[in-house]
Amino acid sequence: MRAKAAISATAAAALLAAAVAGCGVIGAPPPLDKVEVPQPPPGAAPPIVGTDGKPLPPERRKAVLARLETENGGGAAADALIERHLAVEAAAAGTPLVAGNRVTLLHDGPMVFRAMMAAIRGARHTINLEFFIIDPVGIGEEFAELLLEKRAEGVEINLIYDAVGSKDTPEAYFGRLRAAGVRVLEFRPLNPLNVDDIADWNPNDRDHRKIVIVDGRTAFTGGVNLSASYGDRTTNRPGPRKDPGPVPGVPWRDTCVRIEGPAVAEFQKTFLAQWRAHGGEDLPDARFFPKLPMQGDAVVHVIATEGTDGPPAFYETLLSAIASATHRIDLTEAYFAPPPAEIEALAAAARRGVKVRIVLPKITDQPKVVFASRTNYQTLLDAGVEIYERRDVVLHAKTVSIDGVWSSVGSANLDYRSILFNDEDVAVVLGREFGDAMAALFEEDVARSDRIDPERWAERPFGDRIKEWVARLIQYWL
Repeated sequence: MRAKAAISATAAAALLAAAVAGCGVIGAPPPLDKVEVPQPPPGAAPPIVGTDGKPLPPERRKAVLARLETENGGGAAADALIERHLAVEAAAAGTPLVAGNRVTLLHDGPMVFRAMMAAIRGARHTINLEFFIIDPVGIGEEFAELLLEKRAEGVEINLIYDAVGSKDTPEAYFGRLRAAGVRVLEFRPLNPLNVDDIADWNPNDRDHRKIVIVDGRTAFTGGVNLSASYGDRTTNRPGPRKDPGPVPGVPWRDTCVRIEGPAVAEFQKTFLAQWRAHGGEDLPDARFFPKLPMQGDAVVHVIATEGTDGPPAFYETLLSAIASATHRIDLTEAYFAPPPAEIEALAAAARRGVKVRIVLPKITDQPKVVFASRTNYQTLLDAGVEIYERRDVVLHAKTVSIDGVWSSVGSANLDYRSILFNDEDVAVVLGREFGDAMAALFEEDVARSDRIDPERWAERPFGDRIKEWVARLIQYWL
């Protein structure tokens, strides 16, 4: 383990503030008002890979599409819809579209934690975890105890945590895991004296991913941190975290997926690449890539992005899918302050007759982001977009469903920080069965939300308009 260099908290904070404020780290906002998104060539057959990572032969590809089309109700219209979204996805993909997966939607924190812990309890060889926030109490402590138990059984465990997201978690928490043989990697330490190469110190680059991979066979991803903010949804109790959320007694609502099948290997590659790129110690050959048989019918595209000077793959993919939508777009977003290109894409979809609905939080831990998001309401409402604000939870989900066949669940918010700075991961799922599950969850969110009335919105208080104007000015840095 790298020795900790001595530096005062005050000095470290000053260095961080100077770096964030200086143009060397952030600079001026890049021109994201117009984004050129990849378009499929006319008549192109999008490649889909199978269990061996190679493109499916024509007959197997035809069988995969037949299952997706049957899920969609069959017929020429269904065939064209599936083909269109597959082609768009392939055009924007830097990683393969993988067939043969079973994808399970997990729609709140307690459900996610139960599923993750059940998978971890069954681990025989490896457990890899990557989280932005790891709380030292509540669910974080439960995970630590379980990891210690599995390590005592001989399971190889590797953990990446973000230095900013987990800044309030004491070193003793991770030291206890290390002492038991768990390999722990701190992503981009805040103290520049704790990095191997000062030129590589970038406090604005954060690992915002949430990934768990068990035995290379089961993967989880989504928006859920290991945080006690996710209370018991049924009893409306917060967890024991010191700061349970913006409103005591209000739980957080988030979304994750469990994936079983060949696409799990793509998550494993993502984790191992992050581990190696940021100084993780050499890992033993621990059966990271077992043979993965087909588990279901879903086609999955795993997209992992890093901080960049331009739009990342997940954002280009989303814009491509929005531009290709023919029926409906359902978007649920915790922090919605995107570049102008996305607002225009959503408005254009609504103007051409696509039913566009957006569910955003009314209760939040980031009020400035909410005010920034509201600066876009008028443009969207004028185009016919329906906007809802979820009223009884802190909405932290990041999901999109398009035409009932294209769905995304991941860690990426639709704001400048996720698009330009953070390391994120998103699972795009192509298939009607999963699309139906997403639709049902979206309707539940709508039922628990207040719809923004265009007339009343136009008459909102002047004070709120000032807050929106200020938030819009600084949204790039939020």
